[in-house]
Amino acid sequence: MLVDQTLWMVVRPTLAGNRARVRLTHRDGDDPATIASATRARSDVGAAAQSGTMRRLTFRGSGSGTMQPGAEVIADADAPLPFGPAVLTRLRADAIAMPGTCDVVIFEGTNDLGGDEELIPRQLIDGLATLVRRAKRSGLRVHLGTLTPSGGASGVYGGSGFVHTNTRREAVNRWIRSQRPADSVIDFYRAVRDPAQPR
Repeated sequence: MLVDQTLWMVVRPTLAGNRARVRLTHRDGDDPATIASATRARSDVGAAAQSGTMRRLTFRGSGSGTMQPGAEVIADADAPLPFGPAVLTRLRADAIAMPGTCDVVIFEGTNDLGGDEELIPRQLIDGLATLVRRAKRSGLRVHLGTLTPSGGASGVYGGSGFVHTNTRREAVNRWIRSQRPADSVIDFYRAVRDPAQPR
C-alpha cells in the first residue's frame, strides 16, 4: 500500500499524435485509492523532466480523483505544448493552403493562459514566433494580435488565478508590441479593454 507517496514513471509512446490521454486503473485494489495530484512532462535524460514542459493533469476538471476498487480514472485531454501540431495544421488549412490568401491575423494564447496555470510567457512567445515564421515562409503578410483582457471571467481566467493570468498576459503583450518578425500588430487588448477596469 502506498500512502503519501509520489510515483514517477517514464512512458515511451509507440504512436505519434498531438494529444495525450492518461488512464489510471485500480483494477486489483481492495480499497479506494485517491490521486491527490498528477502531472506529466516530456522526459529529458533518464527520468528527469524537460524544463518548462510540466503540466498538471485533471480528472473531469478536477486536479484530483478517487478510484474505487476495480475502477479507473481517465485524465482530461492534454496538449503537449502550446501551439502544437493542431494549431500548425489549422494555420496551413485556414490560411497557407487557401488560394488567394495574402494576409493572416494570428490571435492565439488566451485559452492557453487561462487553462494552464503553469504555462510561462516564454513558451507562449516561442509558439507565436513559430506561427509567424511559418506564415512568413509561405509568403503571407502576418498581423499579430495582442491577448485580450479576461477580468470577470470564471475559472483560471478570473477567480483566484486572475492576477497570475493577467501578469503573464501582460508579458506576452509586451513582446507582441515590440517584436519585429510580424508585419504589423493589431492591439486587440487596447481596442476592447474597459478603461475603468482595463484588466
